[in-house]
Amino acid sequence: MKIIKFHEPYKAKNAIKYIQKVVEDNQYTDDYFKKAASELLTHKFGYENFLLTHSATAALEMTGIMLRERKVKKINLPSYTFSSTANAFLRSGIDINFCDINFSDCTINLNSYTQSGSEYTCLVHYGNSSANIEECMEVLNYNFVEDAAQSFNAKFNNKLLGTFGDFGSISFHPTKNVHAGFGGMFISKNNEDLEMAKFIYERGTDRSKVISGLKNKYEWVIEGSSFEITELSAALLLAQLEEYENIYKIRKEVYKFYESGLKNLISSNKIFTQIINTALEPNYHAFYIILNEKRTEFLDFMKNNGVQCYIGYVPLHNSIYGSKLNLNKKLVVTENIADKIVRLPLHTELDTNDTEKIVSLINNYFS
Repeated sequence: MKIIKFHEPYKAKNAIKYIQKVVEDNQYTDDYFKKAASELLTHKFGYENFLLTHSATAALEMTGIMLRERKVKKINLPSYTFSSTANAFLRSGIDINFCDINFSDCTINLNSYTQSGSEYTCLVHYGNSSANIEECMEVLNYNFVEDAAQSFNAKFNNKLLGTFGDFGSISFHPTKNVHAGFGGMFISKNNEDLEMAKFIYERGTDRSKVISGLKNKYEWVIEGSSFEITELSAALLLAQLEEYENIYKIRKEVYKFYESGLKNLISSNKIFTQIINTALEPNYHAFYIILNEKRTEFLDFMKNNGVQCYIGYVPLHNSIYGSKLNLNKKLVVTENIADKIVRLPLHTELDTNDTEKIVSLINNYFS
C-alpha cells in the first residue's frame, strides 16, 4: 500500500546546480547565493529590512535580544505554538505569560489577557491564518512582534505578515512552503533597529560597519551569536524562491480541494476548520480539521489506510517544562483544541489520486 506522507519538501530544478557551484568553487563562506536570495526577496516579494538566518529559531532569539535591549520584562504569547517561540524570550530573561487562542483560527485571543504599557505580545500566525492585525495594532498599541514562521509571502491588507510588528520571524525549514534545508529570516520594522540587529547577527561585533567601509576594524559591541544562514542553505533557498509560483499554485489547489471535498462535514459541524480573515491573502501552508472528540481513533484510521496526518502543537503551558516554570494555568480553548486538531497532508508531491483518497476516507469515517 502506498503511504501518503504528511509532508515532502519541494524539489527545485536548480537546487543541485547551485549547491554544486558552492562545492566546486570551495567558497563556503562566500555570500554569492546569500546576496542573490536577498535580492530576490526584496525585488520579487517586497521584503525590506531583513537578515537571512540559519533558522526561524535564530530570528526569534534575535528578537528576544532586541526586546531585552529595550528593557522589556514580560511578553504575552499563545501557549499553542512551538517551543522555539517561548525559548527565545526566556533565553533573554523575559518573563512569559501564556494566553489562550481563538477557536476560529488558533491565533491569540486578545481578550484572554490585559497588556500593560511595559509589556509586549508575540503574535503567532498559525497554519493558514493570521492574527487580526488591525485589532492587534489598536489593542496592543503597536507593542508586538510576530512569529510568522509559517507565513512566508502571506499578506494582510496587502502587506506582508512579519512586517507589522517591531520584529518578525520567517521560517525556511524543510516543512515550510519554501525551504533552505534549514533557514529563516529576521525582519525589522525600521533601519535603525536593523543596524543593532546586525551587531547581534554578527556575534556581537560591528563587522557590518567594516564591510560597509565605515570602520577599518571591527570589535565586540554587544551580546550576540552566529545567526547567519550558510551559503549552502542560501543556494537551496534561491532555487526554491525562483519557483515560488509553482509551489503556491499546487498548494492552493490542494487546499481548495480539501475545502470543497469536506464542505458537507464542515457545514454539518461534524468537523471544524479555520475561518480565514477576509483581509488575509494566505500562502496555503496548512489545512487542519478539528474533531468533536479526541483524535486517536481518527489518526489510527487514517494511518491504517496509508495516510500520515499530524497532530499540531502540544501546548506549552502544561508541558513538562511549562509546569516546571509554574507557567501552567487554565486555557480552555487551547486545551480543548489540542487533543482534537488534525493537520492533513499538504505539499507539492500530492497527486489527484492522493487528495481524492484523503477526502474520501474522511467522509467515510464520519458517515
